[in-house]
Amino acid sequence: MKKSSQIVGLPIISIESGSEIGHVKSLVVNASDKSIDFLTVDHPDWDVSVKAVPFRKVIGVGEYAVMIEEEKSIFDLSEIPIANELVKKKISIIGTKIINRKGQFHGEVSEYYLDDNTGRIVGLQFKTNETEQFLSTEHVITLGKDLLIVAEEAIDHIVKQPEELFETEKPYTSENYSTLPKEEIVPETPKENAPPSEEDGNGFKEKQITILEGKKLLKDIYTPSGELMFEEGSVLTRDEIEKAQETGVGVVVEMSMHVSG
Repeated sequence: MKKSSQIVGLPIISIESGSEIGHVKSLVVNASDKSIDFLTVDHPDWDVSVKAVPFRKVIGVGEYAVMIEEEKSIFDLSEIPIANELVKKKISIIGTKIINRKGQFHGEVSEYYLDDNTGRIVGLQFKTNETEQFLSTEHVITLGKDLLIVAEEAIDHIVKQPEELFETEKPYTSENYSTLPKEEIVPETPKENAPPSEEDGNGFKEKQITILEGKKLLKDIYTPSGELMFEEGSVLTRDEIEKAQETGVGVVVEMSMHVSG
C-alpha cells in the first residue's frame, strides 16, 4: 500500500533498456472502479502530447522508481480514448469534501492510499477537528470531482492509523459494489448539485461505445482468464463493446489501445 504522493514524481524505468524514460506526472482516477488506471508521464521532450502508462503494465512500484517492462508500454493519450476520457473528468480525490448521504460533513481528503500491485484505491486520509483519520473506500458510494459521498455508517468505520484499513476492508470484487441497493449507490442530492452518479457511469460507457464502435482491432483480445474474446481484424459492434465492458475495464482499455479506423 502506498500514498499517492509517494508515487507522483517517481522515475519510470524500462527493465528492457535499463534506462529512465520519464517521471510520474499524475495518477488517473477511474471513479467507477475506485482505482488508478493510468499514470501520466512527464518527459521534457514530450511537451507536445500527453503520454500515459496503463497501471496494469506496471511491474512494480518501489521507493526509488516505477518499473515497466519496456518503453512501448507508454502510449500517447490520443491512442487511448478511455484514458483521455478519464483525464478529462479531472477526478483528483485530494481536496475533495467528504459528506454522507444525509449531508453530514466529515472532512476534506488530504491523501489517499492505493494497492501498488493492482492500482485499487483502498483508503482515504482526512482531517476532522485537527485529527488525521482514515476510511476504507469500501464505504465510499461516489467519487466525484468536488464531493465524495460515503454511506451513513461510514462514521463507525473511521480508523486512526492507515494500517487499520487492511483490517476493516472486505476482499474487493466487482460484485461488492454493483450489488449494493440502488439507493446506496445514487446519493439523494439536488440534481443540479449532485456529483457523478450511476447515470454518469452509463453516460461514460456510452462514450466508450461511440469511440470504439466501427473500429478495427489490430490484435486478438483476450479475457482476464486468457480466453480469446475478439479476433484481430474484427470490426467492433455495439454488442461486442458492451460485452467487453461487462467483462472488465482492462479488456476495454486493451481494445482502445489496439484499434484503427
